[in-house]
Amino acid sequence: VSMIMISLDGQEEINVQSRAAPGAYSKIMEAIELCKTNGIRVMISTVISKCNVGQIDIMLDLMKKLNLRGIFQPAMAYRLGKKDHNPIAPDPIEYKRAMKLLIERKMAGEKTIFNSLTTLRHLYNWPTPTAIKCSASKLHCRIDCNGDIYPCGRMENRVINCVKLGVA
Repeated sequence: VSMIMISLDGQEEINVQSRAAPGAYSKIMEAIELCKTNGIRVMISTVISKCNVGQIDIMLDLMKKLNLRGIFQPAMAYRLGKKDHNPIAPDPIEYKRAMKLLIERKMAGEKTIFNSLTTLRHLYNWPTPTAIKCSASKLHCRIDCNGDIYPCGRMENRVINCVKLGVA
């Protein structure tokens, strides 16, 4: 493993609200330090939700403090594998405001934002899908907390379960 991406949506109280996982924040911080100590690169994945949509600057400051870069993406409008509305999906107007800020910061040279300008402009269109050529599934995968492996964090088609089958 040369790099690990860790989900972090904000400071502790925001992370608890968006992930419904009390105690996860301190474990995330421990995992970041453990990775750094062992020479494993860490990247942050921040899901923009109604919990943190107005706190982009705070998240960028946290990434700077941790000396990490991160990607930003919207909470899905519908929960993975379900047809019901995602209760933490951000308000589309507030979301566009947050994306505009990220685009402006990226254009100004903000180094903590790993998303490309092309990707940020694509994500600005959420929740209306637009086509974009993406190679993410060739570069990484998402492992859900139950072990399900997905070729992309935005896709719902599970490939295998690494807990049941193991990972080579």
